[in-house]
Amino acid sequence: MVQVTDRADHVASDVELALVMTAREFLRRIHAGLDVDADVLRHRRAAIQAASAVTVDLASRVPSLPMSPNYFFRELGALFERW
Repeated sequence: MVQVTDRADHVASDVELALVMTAREFLRRIHAGLDVDADVLRHRRAAIQAASAVTVDLASRVPSLPMSPNYFFRELGALFERW
């Protein structure tokens, strides 16, 4: 299990790899190390485009406690898209 947090005191005791940095810095480092084959990238982008056209079930759009995984990942995706 990997955890990314900007505070060392927030690291969970059972994580295998703790990365103490901001999410933005983590993504920048990952991006800098990417070397994806052009054909693979083209296929992945086409798959993402096709999947984006699929509507998400309505239950995942309603905030709830505890938060549903669908709602959480949709909001997280929207946050990264705005970044």
